[in-house]
Amino acid sequence: MPTDARIQVSVAIGVSNNQKSIHVNGILGLELKPKDAGQDSSVVTMNFEYQIVYAITNFDVIKPTPEFIQPLSDTLGKNGVMLMWPYFRELAASLMGRMSLPPIVLPFFMAGPNAAQIGGAPISFVERALEP
Repeated sequence: MPTDARIQVSVAIGVSNNQKSIHVNGILGLELKPKDAGQDSSVVTMNFEYQIVYAITNFDVIKPTPEFIQPLSDTLGKNGVMLMWPYFRELAASLMGRMSLPPIVLPFFMAGPNAAQIGGAPISFVERALEP
């Protein structure tokens, strides 16, 4: 029975080639293992990829370029994870049941000053740029 959980979140933010949308790509990962297990004895490892696309409709006012989204990347990344998190929670819980493993209920995503934590547990949050 898994008793030790590790959650990892990786976010990449970029502009589409036609500069008509901003993309937030996220990889949310979960690793579960017995508390007394060694380093190489993972019980369950799940990685889910999500993409959020923000369409720009007023090109005369906003021209999204990498320079334009740089100051917004922190906000876009955290908001992106907040939008992805409910789907990640549900899919992880559902897959555990489908594999006849003990259910897992992941905590809610905490915004604000505790944004680096999920349900009070620290997570690994990595931000990177999208490749053109």
